[in-house]
Amino acid sequence: MSTIGTSQVENILLRPRPLTHPNVNIVLVPLLPTAPGKDPLPSDIWGRILRHTVGAEMDSRSAQEGQASRLSLLLVSRTFKETMLPLLYSKPYLPSLEVFILFCERLLDGDRKWDNLRRIHHSTPGRWVEWLNFTYLSNLNNSQYL
Repeated sequence: MSTIGTSQVENILLRPRPLTHPNVNIVLVPLLPTAPGKDPLPSDIWGRILRHTVGAEMDSRSAQEGQASRLSLLLVSRTFKETMLPLLYSKPYLPSLEVFILFCERLLDGDRKWDNLRRIHHSTPGRWVEWLNFTYLSNLNNSQYL
């Protein structure tokens, strides 16, 4: 076994015709080193890319399509989820009173879990809320108004 750069390569033996050269083995040596593994992008760069993409997406798509595509990004990886959760909570899509009530319950539940000693990253989603759009709640009954 030989070492090239930082990777190890198995020796490959070439055997010429056994009748002409019975005891000869030739070692095949690679001419180029193997390519090193690529490093993944750091999470802060992914955060910038996703913030830029989500911001442009909110202007060009309907609110429902934008929310669906942002929710699908939560399932990509843990890093995407940590980056996308603040973006989802910053401008939530609230199409009905029921969704608004669930959203408020989630915020209250996060506040109840807050503890000064254990600072859990996802325990206070209310701090991420920047903008609430109530135009989708325009079809409420008189009994449903706050």
